Amino acid sequence: MIVRESFYSDKIDCSSEEIIFFFYHAGGATHVYIPWLKKISTSIQGYIVELPGHGFRISQPCATNLNEILPSLISDIWDVAEGRKFIIYGHSLGGLIAYELTRHFMIRGESFSPCALFVSGLAAPEIVAARNAERPDPIHFDDEKLVGVLQKFSRTPAGLLENSSFRKHFLDIFRADWQILHNYKYLPGPKLPMPIHVFGGDTDVSTSPDDLNGWKSESESDVTITFLPGDHFFPSCNCERILEAMTEVFEKKREKKVALKMASNIG
Repeated sequence: MIVRESFYSDKIDCSSEEIIFFFYHAGGATHVYIPWLKKISTSIQGYIVELPGHGFRISQPCATNLNEILPSLISDIWDVAEGRKFIIYGHSLGGLIAYELTRHFMIRGESFSPCALFVSGLAAPEIVAARNAERPDPIHFDDEKLVGVLQKFSRTPAGLLENSSFRKHFLDIFRADWQILHNYKYLPGPKLPMPIHVFGGDTDVSTSPDDLNGWKSESESDVTITFLPGDHFFPSCNCERILEAMTEVFEKKREKKVALKMASNIG
């Protein structure tokens, strides 16, 4: 079910007090997280965020810079999540979007900030930006070079890339998404006040332990680094473990609320 222009959910009832927003990797679409929605607790509302040019927003032009998508995402998430507890999770490119959204929400104050930020398969943002200066702009990559990148990191079936119509459409999306990463500029600022949960694949060649440890400088709260089995797309085989960690965040928030209420009644 499409909720607003940017969100997909499998639940008609959107009254849950706890929400998870999912952001997928470069070249992804809603289908990446549909299996996840079926596994989250019935008390939690899950929204998959669809980017322009992807999935059910295919008629719109793809973005090539974060500044093109952040304002509308901030507005949409604000409208849906105001007054509720929520988590933002993103994998790879989605992790970068999730991080920058969280920074923007922090400016609005603690009353409207995620309970926690979850990222996977992504080096710390300062490292991402530093590497961009050393890498060529993907806009100059021809299709063959992009296919080579996909074959290194992606599970896209070779047969699909041999289909000329699918190949052109998919590579245009992937190139635009990669430009979002390449055009990213890291701006130093206050550390995030909420915990960050970082996940990496133990055979993912795109991120090293040092890359993930760099996230520890992005929060004044706890930053946990967890390695799970798999390559760059390890979350698809470990979604239960990641969702369990998200559920624990909400449980701790509920327990804290109960404890504060009891203390208030005693007082």
